Amino acid sequence: MQPEFGVVWEPVAPEALRARLKTKRYDGGLFAANAFHFHPLVYALGVAQAGVQRGALVFEQSPARTIEREGARFVVRTPQGTVRAKDVVFAGGAYTRGVSPQIERAALPDRDLRDCN
Repeated sequence: MQPEFGVVWEPVAPEALRARLKTKRYDGGLFAANAFHFHPLVYALGVAQAGVQRGALVFEQSPARTIEREGARFVVRTPQGTVRAKDVVFAGGAYTRGVSPQIERAALPDRDLRDCN
């Protein structure tokens, strides 16, 4: 990670980690002082819940194949049909491929992530 992305990970001993997290669930970890991480699913669920409370519609089990702008609206194409909306929340994480090249370029460098395995 350091040569490619400049990330420096420091090992965290089990007792130090348990003291930081107030749990004995984990046996050790890595600390990256110059990084920020969050759980994308928890974030997406929170965004969905807040949106539904304000009148948004959520289309689960309907994977987006493409997202395109059409005038002042967005067009989201799915295997089951098309959704047109003023606003769209793209909550697929940094590894989502093939839906929106513009979003992909903003999230990660333009390269094939399959080579990272």
